Amino acid sequence: MPMSQSAYAAPVERIAAIDRIRGLCLLGILIVNIQSYTLLDFLPPRQIYAMGLDKPSTYMPLLLLLRVFIHGQFFTIYSFLFGLGFYMMLEKNRRLGLNGTTIYIRRLLVLLFFGCVHAFVLWFGDILTMYAVFGFTLIYFCRLPASTLYRWIIGLAVGAVVVDVFRAIFFPLPPAHPEAFLRQGIEVLQHGSFVDIMRQQRPRFLRMWSGIGRRAMSGFMIVEIMFLFGLIAGKTGFFRRIMELRPWIRRRIQILVVPALALKILSCLSVLEWHVLGGNARKYENLLLAAASFFGTIGMALVYIGSLSLFFGSRQAKGRVTWLEVWIGNAGRLGLTNYLGQTILCMLLFYPYALGLIARLSLWESFLPILGIYSLQLFYSTLWLRHHKLGPMEGLWRRWTYLKSSAGGKTLS
Repeated sequence: MPMSQSAYAAPVERIAAIDRIRGLCLLGILIVNIQSYTLLDFLPPRQIYAMGLDKPSTYMPLLLLLRVFIHGQFFTIYSFLFGLGFYMMLEKNRRLGLNGTTIYIRRLLVLLFFGCVHAFVLWFGDILTMYAVFGFTLIYFCRLPASTLYRWIIGLAVGAVVVDVFRAIFFPLPPAHPEAFLRQGIEVLQHGSFVDIMRQQRPRFLRMWSGIGRRAMSGFMIVEIMFLFGLIAGKTGFFRRIMELRPWIRRRIQILVVPALALKILSCLSVLEWHVLGGNARKYENLLLAAASFFGTIGMALVYIGSLSLFFGSRQAKGRVTWLEVWIGNAGRLGLTNYLGQTILCMLLFYPYALGLIARLSLWESFLPILGIYSLQLFYSTLWLRHHKLGPMEGLWRRWTYLKSSAGGKTLS
């Protein structure tokens, strides 16, 4: 970003564009996560058609659209916002004369506690634990200038590719999800009690971490890279200079959008069972698709961040903000509450001990509960913020971080 980090000395306060981007991320994450509750995320297309869960004429086109434009991007943007939020919180505490690093460590430990409860009791796909663990790296990276952080990003990306190439050549990996394990898990999700489903959260969560950790380009490295992009945005005052940086942002979007989109499309060819390599080279196809997904997801996430920043920033500057944008921002302000709330609502809608919608909705039909849950969260968040400054979980997180009921003015993350 074309500025010196030392040039940024504005007071730290809420930025509406950040809340609105976070609010849209909640929708993107919900669209992806709810496919696990419908079982569609666990099954290959052939099995989905055989079980009568969906039809090829509607399932495949919609699946491809989701894989290209939704899957991976919003989780990645949320990682960016986490890195940005860390820097904003650190700066706020320093201005107040507080020990920002100590407070941040407590904040991560509280988040880790929330994540472990969420992962082991409610939802194995939890991301809070990942953010809490890798968030400790920001304590080191925050001391580095933006120019050095860019070099770290390049080094991490190259390192991820090298590690996965080395593994593919010398240590090929077995399937990450044995079919027997999937069958057993699906049986529990369809017919199990609350206790049965809760018992399988821990092994599923550990398998998820193991699967991500076995491939450097599949998750952990994306999180770290986007943390650093968020840290750079904080150091350079990116969101406070959106209008000033409009030409620069537009040029970067134009440069990134075509290769990023092409890579995302390439990474989705496996859904169609199309092969890009043949003969003896076939065994390296998964590596090629993983690399396409890795760079395509990061590129598309940066395009989205730039585009949404321009959109929300320009509308704010012109005073043309609609009520829907305000409500989306309110949902973003209650990001932790709404993320955990999505799990509770999905459990009540899909699991057999509640309404039992699991394996009863096609892919396009799953957008009905998505729309219902997200609309409810927009309304609830707006209503809550009329009477409170913080969301329920945000307030608890803050109290446990500062070890008292109030500290340091308004929250920022």
